[in-house]
Amino acid sequence: METTVFDNQKKQSRESVQTVTFFIGPELYGIDIRNVLEIIKHYDITPVPNCAEYIEGVTNLRGRIVPIINMKKRFFLEDDGQRKEGLIIVVESSDSTAGLIVDSLSKVVDIPGEMIEPKPDIKNGKNSRFIEGLGNLKDKTVIILNCEELLRPETERNYQ
Repeated sequence: METTVFDNQKKQSRESVQTVTFFIGPELYGIDIRNVLEIIKHYDITPVPNCAEYIEGVTNLRGRIVPIINMKKRFFLEDDGQRKEGLIIVVESSDSTAGLIVDSLSKVVDIPGEMIEPKPDIKNGKNSRFIEGLGNLKDKTVIILNCEELLRPETERNYQ
């Protein structure tokens, strides 16, 4: 299993957010690097019956069983089952850990605080609850995800 481990102990500037960016389909997404434990390039997933549709199964990460979330299914996007790179970004929130299957990894970018727009006020949007904000880069907008909300079970969600 080939992995990249991030040092989450580095102090973050209050004026910027270091973000691991990745693609799901044509869209560029990002997660605060402080939530990223590692990136796995090769993995085995064991299916688990009667899970939410977006849960592909679990993987054994050095003796720790981690659920694996298919981000296309999580965002209600069509999943053709084809993976360009087949990457899993292992993330943690305050009370859980999971792997996120993404199409491809982009890079780590430092987004200045003044370049981050608040989450758009989208009523009844299926995926709007996952959005923390929008980062404006020179050539692209990064949809910054809320890791706490991504990993919260559906039964605990507040649908506003």
